[in-house]
Amino acid sequence: MVRGIVRPSGTHDRTRLALLEVYGIALLSLADMVTDIFMTLRYFESSETYSFAYATAACVSLNLGFQSLCTVIVNKNQRKSKLLKELAIVWCLMKPAVDTHRVVNKAEQKDALVVPQTELTGSRTCEMLFESVPSTVIQLLAIFAGNTSTIAVFSLLVSISTSAFISAQMSYEWDTSEQERKNNPRFFGYIPMNGVAKVKIAALLFLTSTFNLVIRALSCVIFVQNGIGIAVFCAELLLYFFVKLARGDFLYWLPVYGAAGVIVAALERCVVKLTVDWIFLIQFRHPKEVGGVYWFFSLCLTIIMGVASALAYKENENEENTLEEGFVRTAMAGCCTGLVLSFGAFLISIKREYVWTFFDTNTSCTSIQETFLKSDDDAAKFNIFNNSEVKWRWQIGDDVKDWFKERMNVWMEEVSEEGDVFYNDFRKSKVPKWVLDED
Repeated sequence: MVRGIVRPSGTHDRTRLALLEVYGIALLSLADMVTDIFMTLRYFESSETYSFAYATAACVSLNLGFQSLCTVIVNKNQRKSKLLKELAIVWCLMKPAVDTHRVVNKAEQKDALVVPQTELTGSRTCEMLFESVPSTVIQLLAIFAGNTSTIAVFSLLVSISTSAFISAQMSYEWDTSEQERKNNPRFFGYIPMNGVAKVKIAALLFLTSTFNLVIRALSCVIFVQNGIGIAVFCAELLLYFFVKLARGDFLYWLPVYGAAGVIVAALERCVVKLTVDWIFLIQFRHPKEVGGVYWFFSLCLTIIMGVASALAYKENENEENTLEEGFVRTAMAGCCTGLVLSFGAFLISIKREYVWTFFDTNTSCTSIQETFLKSDDDAAKFNIFNNSEVKWRWQIGDDVKDWFKERMNVWMEEVSEEGDVFYNDFRKSKVPKWVLDED
């Protein structure tokens, strides 16, 4: 359930390191899965905890279902046999390993909707959001109900640590990716590339993610017990949807159109928002996702909800509350303080020129257009074809077409030192027909 740091392979040592990371990811994922399965079996031992067992099983099914949906969307232009093969990978629980292998080997799939690294992020997000995080809440509910055995606490700690590690490593990898820094240097590159600073920021990412998840999980349990859990979290999601609609930024950046585009936008906006709230993925502050200023607003809401839920907790109000009020409030106060301090230390430690990205007010439309207009790199400019035309065609479509016509003849003649052609079949499949048409 974890995506490790996958570095571009260019040497034998880097390739070996990448392979070791793949096996490390598999082992960590296995440990988390084993503890979840063990706790599920423990819950089935008593009729009083059947609900926890069924809930955990439902989380696994939901995760596989959403991964399948994402796979269908990403491979909608592929042959049916290829799509069925990708779905089989999901249901054989091999999706994380296969996606990681593709990223390590820089594999490009023709006619796929997104590049492998984006697909890997999507599958990791589904695993965290629909399995790992819900399992944390379920186990915490069981502990509140009195199941405070050593194995229960250990399993909870494994789930929390695994989710936080996934979040930290994904954020770290996206920012240190040479390709991402080249394509979008104004957004990626906040981590200094010296050893001490990299370790420090990785640790702060892990700590911040851990505190954020614990606060959210504790708040969720307390609000649910008070009968307002669904209302609170639905209100938060509806507020986010309202802001996106008000700014004309609701439709998602993926090139999916019509009714399907609206459905995909609703699902993706929901998934990304919940991911930011619970898992603290730094790269989702991008204007194409939640946006910097709303990402920071969500962080503030997490702290506010944590304080409010702790004050609302009553030990003897119902039989589900067995933990002492003082313990719960002290734990919440410690986590809120830890979140503020770790995030503050993170902002101080990153490159100063990137601090503004955590408070950026740009929409996906302006971000996509600015990236094209301000970049001098052909690869970065070409990425505009990976985005929905709704975000850019009517504003800068003529500029894009003129640039493409001007550069295409150059690309046809250019060959890199490795023998690669820039305008290859993969990139050709991304260019809209109207760009190719002569005026």
